[in-house]
Amino acid sequence: AEATAVPTSIDPCKIVTVDEVNKLTGANFKAGKEETDTNNVKRCTYGEEGVSFMVTAAVAPDVATAQKNEADTKADLESNAPGFPYKLTELPGFAPGADAAIVEGHADFNGTSLSGVAIYVLRNTTFFALTDISTGGAKAPTAAQMEDQAKATLDRVP
Repeated sequence: AEATAVPTSIDPCKIVTVDEVNKLTGANFKAGKEETDTNNVKRCTYGEEGVSFMVTAAVAPDVATAQKNEADTKADLESNAPGFPYKLTELPGFAPGADAAIVEGHADFNGTSLSGVAIYVLRNTTFFALTDISTGGAKAPTAAQMEDQAKATLDRVP
């Protein structure tokens, strides 16, 4: 979903460190590539053969907008992945004052194996997501590893 966000000083390359990304993915990244979309959503992307990891961060202008963005994102996930078997699991009690959900999936397309896992976290007006897509036999992090990382990341965002 196209999130409505305000400018933020959150640096997605710092709320999850390169060392943490390497530990999650088994890769050897040196740094991520930071970018800011026109809608003020920030991303830090790490990529190499078989591994793509992205940290996304945004701050909504108010709680109502944040909740609408959350609902829109879930609706997009449910409608935009035809043919890709995945499971969205809500994580009640993830952390005080925070909503979270995890998405996991695996498929084979024309002989290419694709695995993905993502966790989405919203606290008040601050949103972040951690997403891993692994291909060609690369091993995606487990849901438990992503949850642990998201809890550590939650301590680093306002």
